[in-house]
Amino acid sequence: MAVYGALVDRVRRLINDPVGAEAIWTDDEIQEWLDAHRLDVALLPLQPVWSTVAGTAAALEYVAPYGHWAPDALLQDSSGAELLPESADLLVGRWHFAEHTPQVFLTGKSYDPYAAAADALEARAAQVALAYDFSADGATFQRSQQGESLLRLAQQYRRRSRPTIARLVREDTR
Repeated sequence: MAVYGALVDRVRRLINDPVGAEAIWTDDEIQEWLDAHRLDVALLPLQPVWSTVAGTAAALEYVAPYGHWAPDALLQDSSGAELLPESADLLVGRWHFAEHTPQVFLTGKSYDPYAAAADALEARAAQVALAYDFSADGATFQRSQQGESLLRLAQQYRRRSRPTIARLVREDTR
């Protein structure tokens, strides 16, 4: 299981999980949630961003429909030759080339850190689900609100996560 540090760190920041001895989740556990929300693509045609260079239209940048790409993303031209961009922004899925590139295809893995963070928060809420409220020496301690807060934050991240599509097939109409 390959750990992509920047993606794991992003999920850690979303769930407020410190690095080191105080961490609630290991990198491998966070990577499992990321892998559960991974989108594998092969030869995905990227969208060109046209610009004018010396009076001529040129495609110097290409954009993927989604972001959070693994660093091993492979860019190819229409003949299958590997392309090396001048710069890459894997977070948003944008690649810049030094010269006009007519067509670019992407093979790689895109992750959904918001869905992974929601999974982690729900798992954490399950860990504290048995916390109880109590009173001592005239003070009231409401520990049960911790799980509720975690679930509310998970719900917010689910709304920010990548939409999923399900195809329903009616067997009685065939």
